[in-house]
Amino acid sequence: YLYALDPADGSILWRSTALISEGSTESVAFAEDGDVIAGSGDRLSRIDRVDGSTVWQVSRTCPTSNGCQAAVYGESVYIWEARPGGPGITAFDIADGSRRYSSPPIAPGIIQQVGPLCGPDGSVYAARTMNNPSTDFFTSLTDTGTGFVENWRVPMGYTPFASFGVGPDGTVYTYSRADEVIRLDPTTGAILDRSDPIVYDSTFSPRMAIDAEGRVYLTNG
Repeated sequence: YLYALDPADGSILWRSTALISEGSTESVAFAEDGDVIAGSGDRLSRIDRVDGSTVWQVSRTCPTSNGCQAAVYGESVYIWEARPGGPGITAFDIADGSRRYSSPPIAPGIIQQVGPLCGPDGSVYAARTMNNPSTDFFTSLTDTGTGFVENWRVPMGYTPFASFGVGPDGTVYTYSRADEVIRLDPTTGAILDRSDPIVYDSTFSPRMAIDAEGRVYLTNG
């Protein structure tokens, strides 16, 4: 279940009617009115912000655990879905949960352990990560209203269970194959800045947050 807590004292306000099944590094997204979007496991759910009741719930496919998280922009919900030829991005209507359309496979393979994200201009970013240089790219897509158009793709490192970020100026942050944080131009995908290589132990699984002034906060997994 999903629980809502009172910010003043931590008391439980409600428990969701619907069961959700999220991976250890997944989280929820939100509709514009504050309803919760949970893109977990074999279902995609919209949960009422006031009482935790189920607004709608639909079946979906998820490539692998920790690749089920949903992203929201405007009236659309975006998720990865498994399909022959490799996972792609599917758009759902946020009002009623109806399935709209899907992209072609972003790259072949099965493993996909990070969710998509959206930029402030509506760009959908698909971070494909499978520990294979032939498949692992950070891809920008435009939702045309009837399908997806690929804008650009940039090689990225293997970062399972990672999170990504968008700065206050709209630039987008991902990770290079040299284990650097890189900042990309949202229009062209050009690399604007890069960090020193990040030190880590066995697997580079960074988690990121960016504040309103553009400071980047990073854990190395």
